[in-house]
Amino acid sequence: MTEAYIYDAVRTPLGKGTPEGSLYEFNPAYLLEILLNAIQRRNNGIGLEQVQDLIVGCTQTTGDQEGNIAEKALLTAGFTGQTTGFQVNRSRVSGLESILLAASKVRSGWAQMTLAGGVESYSKFATQLAVDFPDFYFRGNNLPGGIAADLTATLSGFSRENLDEYALHSHQKAREAAASGLLKAFLEPVCDANGLAVLAEDELLSEMPSMDTLAGFPPIFEAEGKQGFDQVALQRFPAIEKVRHLHTACNTAPGADGAALLLIGDRQTGDELGLKPRARIAAAFTTADQYFPRFPAVGKVLELAGKQPKDIDLWACSEYTAAFALKFQRDFNLPAARYNPFGGNIAFGFPPGCGATVSLIHLLEALEKKQLKTGVVSATDAGVHAAILLDTRC
Repeated sequence: MTEAYIYDAVRTPLGKGTPEGSLYEFNPAYLLEILLNAIQRRNNGIGLEQVQDLIVGCTQTTGDQEGNIAEKALLTAGFTGQTTGFQVNRSRVSGLESILLAASKVRSGWAQMTLAGGVESYSKFATQLAVDFPDFYFRGNNLPGGIAADLTATLSGFSRENLDEYALHSHQKAREAAASGLLKAFLEPVCDANGLAVLAEDELLSEMPSMDTLAGFPPIFEAEGKQGFDQVALQRFPAIEKVRHLHTACNTAPGADGAALLLIGDRQTGDELGLKPRARIAAAFTTADQYFPRFPAVGKVLELAGKQPKDIDLWACSEYTAAFALKFQRDFNLPAARYNPFGGNIAFGFPPGCGATVSLIHLLEALEKKQLKTGVVSATDAGVHAAILLDTRC
């Protein structure tokens, strides 16, 4: 089996996912175009005709994101006929799913060099999200992500203070990483038509919260629970008396705008192009999971790579909510120093199509800076879980 290697990883700064955010006026295809150009510039002028596929996670297919956003980005960037691309939607796990698919193509030998990642302009649809939920939620007794997160906090015995403390630590780590320059190696500024930088740093890192400010925010999923979802949760878990709605706008990852891409290929082609591999994708897996998550994809990638949890140097959880991240940390008995070393999506923001890709890029950079060997990144959404194991020994 051919091995799949990561040769480069780059992302835009993440903008606030509101109409007031710095990236609101930019077409998401343009955010991808910036990264396509950056990948070529950073890698010996590699031509996109040498890349067989562009795989892009993106969850909203309306407005500027309607249609195949990968092909749209290639067209607007002037790369027509050089390579092709397609779009992946596996909800908040899309950013890892695109990488898994790209690595699978390389490992099978059916592609030699690929690009994978994701994009999302959350600000474009943040105010358009439906208040009423589709019937399929109720027909299938399904739970939306926010209710699943509050259910996880309830079943796990997490308090509001536990969730806020985790969020605060995520913010602290993120700001330390930014202040020390650890993010600059992979950040590609977003510039306007005149070449002036509109956003060069992550916009949501501008204000540092405190426990007092975190404590003042109200729950955000309680109204959803009253629409019938609390009752669905209680039917599934009759041992609890009620769902405790503990997640707020500050211990849940805020929506964000941004894009992220990885260059993934085989060793022979990388050598021919004069590229140096940064990490090997040792294993990847996507599977169904419970609404009270058990993170089964992690066990599978460890099995595929012949590893035990004690063999992994660093861990990352793409943290849509604090409860999911805290349960992941507790389930695998992870010390804080080895977990989300740059902080997580609660601090940086979460573009649904690429939030998990951002977590993987941060993990890769931390492994290299700390000269460590192995890392696992996990992404979960209500009902689905994905994990990827990286090995920097190339």
